[in-house]
Amino acid sequence: MAGREPFAGVLTALRRCYAKVVPLETFVRGLQDSSSGEVEVLRGDDIGCYRTFVRACLVCVPRGTRDIPRPFTFEQLSSQKEVTARVVQRLCEKRKKNVFSYGYALLDENSSHLPVLPCSRIYSYLPNTVTESTCTNGVWETLLSRIGDDVMMYLMEHCAIFLQVPPSNYYQVCGQPIYELIPYNVHSLSAFARQRFSKHNRNRLIDYMQKRVVFHRQYLLKSSQWKSKQRLDANVTSMGRKKNNKRQSLMPSYQYSAAVSKGSRQIRMVTEHLETQSSSSLHLSATVPSLKRKPNREQLEIPAKRARVEEEVGEERSSTEMQAESHRKGVEMRMHESQSDSVQTKPVGGISSKHRRQKRPVGHLAKKSPNKLLPSTVYINKKLLLYSCRSFREGFPKSFLLNRLQGYQAGGRRLIETIFLNPDLLQQKHNRNLLCRKWRKKRLPKRYWQMRHTFQKLLKNHRKCPYLAILKKNCPVKISEDSVRETELPCGVALPGQAEAHRQVEQFVKEPAKGVTSSRCESGEVCDSNLTNLNKQCSMQWNVFMFVRECLERVIPAELWGSNHNKRQFLKNVRIFISMGKFAKLSLKELMWKMRVNDCMWLRLVKGDHFVPPSEHCFREEILAKFLYWLMDTYVILLLRSFFYVTENTFQKNQLFYYRKFVWGKLQNIGIRNHFARVHLRALSSEEIEAIRQKKYVTSRLRFIPRPNGLRPIVKTSSVVDAQAFSKESREKKQYNTQLKNLFSVLNYERTLNRSCIGSSVFGKDDIYRTWKNFTAEVRKSYDKNPQFYFVKADVSRAYDTIPHNKLVEVVSRVLKPQKKTHYCIRRYAVVMITPSGKARKSYRRNVSTWHDFKPDMNSFVSYLHETTSLRNAIVVEQSLNLDETSSSLFTFFLHMIHNNILEIGNRYYVQCCGIPQGSILSTLLCNLCYGDMENSLLSGIQQDGVLMRLVDDFLLVTPYLTKARHFLRTLATGIPEYGCSINPNKTVMNFCVDDIPECSKFKQTLDSHVIPWCGLLFNTETLEICCNYSSYSGTSIRSSLSFNSSRTPGKNMKYKLAAVLKLKCHSLFLDLQINRLETVLINIYEIFLLQAYRFHACVLQLPFNQQVRNNPNFFLRIISETASCCYSIVKANNKGITLGKKGAAGMFPSEAAEWLCYHAFTVKLSKHRVIYKCLLNPLKACKYSARLSAPTVEFTL
Repeated sequence: MAGREPFAGVLTALRRCYAKVVPLETFVRGLQDSSSGEVEVLRGDDIGCYRTFVRACLVCVPRGTRDIPRPFTFEQLSSQKEVTARVVQRLCEKRKKNVFSYGYALLDENSSHLPVLPCSRIYSYLPNTVTESTCTNGVWETLLSRIGDDVMMYLMEHCAIFLQVPPSNYYQVCGQPIYELIPYNVHSLSAFARQRFSKHNRNRLIDYMQKRVVFHRQYLLKSSQWKSKQRLDANVTSMGRKKNNKRQSLMPSYQYSAAVSKGSRQIRMVTEHLETQSSSSLHLSATVPSLKRKPNREQLEIPAKRARVEEEVGEERSSTEMQAESHRKGVEMRMHESQSDSVQTKPVGGISSKHRRQKRPVGHLAKKSPNKLLPSTVYINKKLLLYSCRSFREGFPKSFLLNRLQGYQAGGRRLIETIFLNPDLLQQKHNRNLLCRKWRKKRLPKRYWQMRHTFQKLLKNHRKCPYLAILKKNCPVKISEDSVRETELPCGVALPGQAEAHRQVEQFVKEPAKGVTSSRCESGEVCDSNLTNLNKQCSMQWNVFMFVRECLERVIPAELWGSNHNKRQFLKNVRIFISMGKFAKLSLKELMWKMRVNDCMWLRLVKGDHFVPPSEHCFREEILAKFLYWLMDTYVILLLRSFFYVTENTFQKNQLFYYRKFVWGKLQNIGIRNHFARVHLRALSSEEIEAIRQKKYVTSRLRFIPRPNGLRPIVKTSSVVDAQAFSKESREKKQYNTQLKNLFSVLNYERTLNRSCIGSSVFGKDDIYRTWKNFTAEVRKSYDKNPQFYFVKADVSRAYDTIPHNKLVEVVSRVLKPQKKTHYCIRRYAVVMITPSGKARKSYRRNVSTWHDFKPDMNSFVSYLHETTSLRNAIVVEQSLNLDETSSSLFTFFLHMIHNNILEIGNRYYVQCCGIPQGSILSTLLCNLCYGDMENSLLSGIQQDGVLMRLVDDFLLVTPYLTKARHFLRTLATGIPEYGCSINPNKTVMNFCVDDIPECSKFKQTLDSHVIPWCGLLFNTETLEICCNYSSYSGTSIRSSLSFNSSRTPGKNMKYKLAAVLKLKCHSLFLDLQINRLETVLINIYEIFLLQAYRFHACVLQLPFNQQVRNNPNFFLRIISETASCCYSIVKANNKGITLGKKGAAGMFPSEAAEWLCYHAFTVKLSKHRVIYKCLLNPLKACKYSARLSAPTVEFTL
């Protein structure tokens, strides 16, 4: 089959992106005609490498590409170098983004010292191995001699060429980068997925659904046959009675026959859809369906066809009926999308066929209108609310649009122009509050001219609205506002506690050994008793909503709402928006759902009841959409940002919290004072600040995140230097972020060569799994019975802030060895990988090597990636190659970064004299290198016959020797000032008695418990088994922690989201039978299923457009069934070589057992919400009972 071919997945992706994908020989053969002559790309005497090259070459023609200009010839007039230079020069002149011209640019006055291509006006500022290989490789010269200059230049300039690298990869030679085409052209590679993975894992719930579908299909067929017979009899009778009147007899006969034929065809489509529904990937849609049938792709055409038939026989009545129906019920906004990917829903409202005929032209009008808002692609991002630190004064800024327009008599007119006549309404988000500087008076269209008094009234209401009084009424605080000092920190004013902090800094310099201990620094944090009280003054989301609601009621005139229905619907969306998580979005499509356009009289051009053409109604929808978008995206968001500081916290995942501005000002002042007490900062003088501005140093900003006992400082380093720092004169200089990434890549390369330099560091669950599996295997190999192991879990206090710079520089110098001046080759490349499920995934990577292991050409590099990484079914695109980085230059940049870590606090600048810059990609790696050096020098031999793991600053020691455990604990408790290491006594746990050690008397001892928590895991101290620690979910909202795009194809996104989080939780640490017993694995699987059920419920609650589970229970049952199948497949993959299940539900863990665990977990959760999931509970219980009967040898007890 084609799906089993090595390149099937990549070829499927390419055919989705290009108009034509053919081998090189086929492409050239298609160009031959009588005028151009004939050509042989391959000949009998060709060498093997040339034959391989031609067969590996794939030509892709982009859509819309013009054919090769005629006449053309196959004659060679130039060398390959000259052809390459001409093509690159053309691409640079046209400024086309092409892989072939990467690293080249047109000559200018600042590029005279760079290498220039012969016979051209371009120079090379970065090596491009793909382009250079076309000039130096003889196979390209041979190909040029066969196809000639014209065809070669056409291929390189207008087409995309890919070369095969066996067994299953390609790399791109020329053309627009494939990673730019994939997101727009490859949505689903279902063909490849069906070919390669046609065998779907069936389970009990799917079989149950199929049986129900078959039953309903037979029932519907019998019902349709009976109804068709009755309708035919009635048709014949009516025709006989009305024989004398031809017009009256023909029209009902035609309608009845059409209804019969279309009704029977509709029943067939419904039953066919129900039969295929369980095997297709469905997702929810926002369309409100018809009352009479479940819509699908074919059924959407029925109203249109019926409309055309009825127009031929009853054209005179259609317009009047549509007009009467429109004015009687009101037309609600319903945005139509393709139903091919939608979950079929049961009818929820009565909409006549006349309504469907009226709404049909809307889709066509949307295509014709160039400025038409696309509601499914326009979003209001919740992240716009975050971290409003402009000022702690509660009130709108002076630059706010409504404030700026108060002094204008024509303010309403200018507001109308800003909302409705601004073509860049959706693009210019950064300037949403400002007026257009170049405003000139121009005549408004009549429709908008009639609105000016209404919007002038809006401005008047805004001026009179008592925002502060409404805020104090709905969001009161328990501290006195009169006693609050001004919270703004103007430039030049000393920060609270700054003088005391400077005294502590001086003491720190004099006594560096004592500076690393946590006692003095912790005292600075608990010195202010108001911190805890202020942290509790967070405004509830309901109170915030009531504040926004009252402001909207006072400011927005009633006529703009149109009706109470529209007002209630918008306020409902405001409440939903306020309660959304950090990464959530609200689409314009959701904002317009159920909004009645006909209720808004201000949208009409002519007053009164009259026939409304579809084009006019569509235009009104667009105007209303622009107003509601502005109201939510500008007014509501700025209202929240002006009176609240919105942030997440450390213990509630993605849930957002709203603090009054003056409350957060007090909190931030306390946080700044505590930060001064903990961190060694030195204030910069005015001369130093001026030098910094000239040298364009990168600065960092400080913000805080609430935590249960205080505030956590977050220092964010800018990733890109100010653009003004890089003029044309300094093009050769490296940008700061590029140097940072190069340093990070080289340090990672060196630590892979020398694993001991990072000590016991682990970088995630995968490293923990490999380390722990090797350790347990050695234990079982060495002991018949597990000996007693001693566990020590320790957490370093403020690891990033206490590492001394001198020690850090010493450690990094030993890794980089700048005195050797080693040359590094850093290659940036993009990878488009086709997954086994048929989806295309992009990633951008870097590869570091030295001259000893450098791969000079892309063919050998892709082969190397295939051998050393998981590169399969992928397309590789080289982006750049840097051959000039040396260890000495990188070390110089590292010194600059460490000694110039500038922090901006309250418009003043400070330099950090101790610790690692936080917020950088280097932070974790530098911390691991420093503590790895500490382990090698002071803790060597501590893990004899045991294991030591450290996740950044969290240690876990497991050893059979009590003396080593006590020595390790005593060493860390005493502190290691040389490395700035001191542990937090509140987070230190061990399973043995340490009362006789004075430094360890405050540590937690778990003598009665057999479980030690560490980094989200629970370790059994007796059996060495591992479970997941779910205590972090206590008191949190799973709904706020789980967000997905619910606007477009929400059901499909829900399915993918649940599958992704399930795969993350199904880690080998919990499912490997070589680490855990079967009983522990079953418990882990059940806990995973139970958490998945909670997430399933959270996703259902977030489904938009009032989608109900009962509308399509089969879709949700399929998600549950695929959860069981997916988890069982992962269990089998993690236990290769172990027979889990056999035919007849035999074995230690058959698939029926996984199904029972899954159905039981979902039943436990969904039973608590019986009203929502009543239609799912009976199938789940039936399948759970069937799974238990099928596996009688398995003990189903929890």
